Amino acid sequence: MFPPGFPVKAGPSDKDRQVWPLTLGQKYLYSCFSDMTRRVLCISKGRLVLFVNGDAIQGHRDHFATMLCAPELTDQVDACAKLLNPLTRKAVAIFISMGTKFHNSFFTEHEKELAHKLGGKYAYMHNVQILNKTINILHGRSSVQDYPSTPLEREIGDGIIKAALKLAPKADIIVRSHIHPDSFSPLVRYGKIAFFTPCWHLADEYVTTGLARYYRKIPLIGAVLAEITEEPMPHGVRLIPLTYPPPKEDLEVETVKW
Repeated sequence: MFPPGFPVKAGPSDKDRQVWPLTLGQKYLYSCFSDMTRRVLCISKGRLVLFVNGDAIQGHRDHFATMLCAPELTDQVDACAKLLNPLTRKAVAIFISMGTKFHNSFFTEHEKELAHKLGGKYAYMHNVQILNKTINILHGRSSVQDYPSTPLEREIGDGIIKAALKLAPKADIIVRSHIHPDSFSPLVRYGKIAFFTPCWHLADEYVTTGLARYYRKIPLIGAVLAEITEEPMPHGVRLIPLTYPPPKEDLEVETVKW
């Protein structure tokens, strides 16, 4: 995803900049993101805590990915900051999680630069308490897609054990990302809630050529809004998935006259 009308570096001079053209898919993602932003601000009444759970920029993954966004990583950081601006202006706190090197750089932490630009806190993991409920959030690198509830259930159980042994803070809400799930399926166990986040990504050449399981790898587009109240767990948390269907171009079928 990339913002429309955004100038990026196109030459050796700072003056060599041009507006990056968007594909049909990027235009669709931006329309979904804009709608999500509007809904979040409406539901939250303009007061929220913002979590960006890693892989916030594209990085230099491959030739096709570089064609879809600015080759210069600093431009990607600035573009991401512009996209998030409506939310960051209303956020009382901002937390940016470390993503994978696949979407960053092996030598620099551009996500850290993004966090500083947004006035947020940057770390590989965050434990944040809101209304006596602790959120444990990190990007993760799980490849589990066929059975997403398995790592979530284990995280809940292991979290309870490690908290009892005083090896980690108590976690009421566990948030993981990375796998680009094809559905939103939160897990509730022992008064805890765990879920994988949707993403802002369409099925690309990596999905269509990397695995035979194409349908399972079609990502769920969107974000998750968590309404937290002073009620005890798990009733004090209401998850609102703000998700969107794939673009109509992905649903087209070529008809051959016979």
